[in-house]
Amino acid sequence: MASFREAFERLDHYIDRKMREMNVPGMAVAITDREKLLHQAYYGYANLSARTPIAPEHLFEIASIGKSFTALALLQQHQAGRLDLHAPVSNYLPWFEIQSEFEPITTRHLLS
Repeated sequence: MASFREAFERLDHYIDRKMREMNVPGMAVAITDREKLLHQAYYGYANLSARTPIAPEHLFEIASIGKSFTALALLQQHQAGRLDLHAPVSNYLPWFEIQSEFEPITTRHLLS
């Protein structure tokens, strides 16, 4: 981790500058590799008027960003040959059953 110290310090300065430029009140950042947490940092405030700093226990709304990450993961699986976008979803989720007179729902349908 010591080898990353300078990079994390530069990242902290960059984030501080960008937050001021973009008027971002607060944020938390976590950087991991495949095995462990490498760095975590908290910037700004959870409550501006009370000047309450961001802390590990604060929760953030992620809104619909999860849909983008899910789509990205599914398309990576497709590219690796592990997912057929045109196959019925029930091929991958056997518990997913919908009684319908229409064709089965595919992953492509869900992505669009």
